[in-house]
This record gives sequence, structure tokens and C-alpha cells, in this order.
Amino acid sequence: MEQEATLPPESGMALRVPQFIKEIVAQITFEARGSNEINQSSGVSVRVSINNFESILSNAEKRAVINGENEIVPRVSDLHSLYASTAGKIELEYVGEDKKEGDLIERLINRAVLKTFDRYFKMDDPQLKKVANYFEGGWGVEVSDHSPSSDYTEPIREVEGLRESILSLGPFETPGLMAAASELIFEGLHLHQKLNKDREGGRFSYHA
Repeated sequence: MEQEATLPPESGMALRVPQFIKEIVAQITFEARGSNEINQSSGVSVRVSINNFESILSNAEKRAVINGENEIVPRVSDLHSLYASTAGKIELEYVGEDKKEGDLIERLINRAVLKTFDRYFKMDDPQLKKVANYFEGGWGVEVSDHSPSSDYTEPIREVEGLRESILSLGPFETPGLMAAASELIFEGLHLHQKLNKDREGGRFSYHA
């Protein structure tokens, strides 16, 4: 995937792709290959992973340019860009009013995020429990694929257990990496039904 993908051109911005993002993109293809909702006789090419990787990098680059940031870091909120790059490369097993390609892609992405999250975190982790408890106190957090990394500074500072959970992923000290790690944690807790998530336009809010 990394060898074949076309990376963003040199622009003076550092390209930093968290390992968990690479794993999510690859896992989406694995989920597609194992789905009984997809016609497997047509196959699910490795090009799906390559195209998806290029799409998520492109979306992250666009955000960095708009916000004048010095690093390109894809994050979970960029995964919506994979709908277009996945659609048309998979063939539904059954076609009907109750079978929509977009809904299937969303399920594939959610499964991939959940499995990746579970490789890094255990739900009985004390720091992760502190994060969930923070939201149970009535607080909420908004994320967006348009938001600059600086928007995540306050949640990282205010949400008890969040910084410790981020650092358990590795030495994530740059603003972009911290933002990406925050989103993985919020989405993982949501998929484990510890947080609710609402969508308003391109923004997502997590709350208890």
C-alpha cells in the first residue's frame, strides 16, 4: 500500500501517518473480502487499499493547506473521503432498496476502526475509563476533518486520561498526531457504545 500509493508532493509540510491509520485502511479491504454482502467472485483488489490510502492523505493535505499547518496527518474524521474511492470497486451481492453501497462502506469502515482500536486498547484500561467518565459528567467534544490540530489542545488538556491514553500509542507529541490519536480514542469508545456521536454537517460531537 505504501509502496504503490502516490504521496502528496513535496510542499515543505511534514507527512506523518500514524500506524493505526495505515492499519484501518488495510483492514477495510480485509473486511470487504470477508463480507457476505459483497460479490466475492468479482474480487476486492489491493487497489482498494492503495486508492483509499491516497484519498485519506489527500484529505489530510487539504486540511493542512487550508489551516496553514506544517504537517499532514490523516485522522479518523478523514475516513469519509474513502466512500468515493471505495464505491465502484466493490459489487454488492444483492441490490435493492435496503442495500445501499454507502451504508455498506460505512459498516466496513466501522468494523475496521473497531478492530484496529482493539489492537491498541483494552476497555478495562484505567486511563480509558477516565476518558469515558469525563463524558458521563455531561461534557462533550466536537471534531471535524476541517478543524486545525490546535482545536484539540483544550480537550487533550481537559479530558482526564486522554493524554495518557494518547501516549500509550507511542511518542505522539506533534499537534497533528495528538489530534489523530484523540479521534481514534473517541471513535473507539463510541463504537464500544461508551459514547454517543451526533453529526451536524461535517462536524461530529461525542457525548455521553
